[in-house]
Amino acid sequence: MVVDARECICRWSPRFGPPRSAKPKAGLQATLHNLSANNTQDKHFAIKLFRTADSSYNSHQHLLLRLPRYRIAQLYFVSRALAHLFATMATDSLITSLKTANLLPSKIIPDTFTPTVILSITFPSISPSEGSFVRVSDVKSTPTISISSPTPSPSAQSFTFMLIDPDAPTPDDPKFAYWRHWVVTSISSAELDASNILASGTTLTPYLAPGPKDESGPHRYLFLLFKEPEALSLGKADVGGEEFVDRRSFGAAEFVEKWGLELVGVQWMRGVGDGWKGDEKSEL
Repeated sequence: MVVDARECICRWSPRFGPPRSAKPKAGLQATLHNLSANNTQDKHFAIKLFRTADSSYNSHQHLLLRLPRYRIAQLYFVSRALAHLFATMATDSLITSLKTANLLPSKIIPDTFTPTVILSITFPSISPSEGSFVRVSDVKSTPTISISSPTPSPSAQSFTFMLIDPDAPTPDDPKFAYWRHWVVTSISSAELDASNILASGTTLTPYLAPGPKDESGPHRYLFLLFKEPEALSLGKADVGGEEFVDRRSFGAAEFVEKWGLELVGVQWMRGVGDGWKGDEKSEL
């Protein structure tokens, strides 16, 4: 979305568009050609500008590195402003979805919660967000968790991630809530890969794919990221066993309070069995 907006600005803004003498061309590649200069300046700005736009960055890196400094700086700061705008919109939409699903406020998400980190969840065939539906077969494989932060911190931090189910075994009888599907701790910001944040963490509970029964109503699955207090060190004994029955009735709220964790990011999905016959629209 940000990439498209940047391209629109490049193509249509009088300040950032190609010079009038240039022959009109279409697309980002043509725009970068038209803005190219003979000398190479400020490579740092150029790289940061399209670092998150993999296809554009990889395809047009040589053009970006030929832009004059003032053009790069202009585009960079405009893109930062747009990124902040889209992050704000995403935050508002997420908060609304959590409130609609009675997840905010809840034992694990306080009514004062405002995300400072935006979580993205990617399975091989689906990227659920804000309560979108998944089937059991969609989520068998371990997903990739990525983040973007509208309010980055200059200091080193560490994080705990968890995936829990407040609706186990069924939403009508959640006697096993919270079901602990996944816990990763000691995710250091110093070694953080924003495209796969769990790569540098310590797994205390391996991923267990959601498996709601076909006859159950949709389960709400919460992906949660917490900032850890300084020098926190947790082990498997602190969260419980890995066996199937050991994962049920996890005291997530008590765990968070005991270890002084601060919620900074949330994403969620609704999960149903492959044979579920309900109406997704009526559940929203």
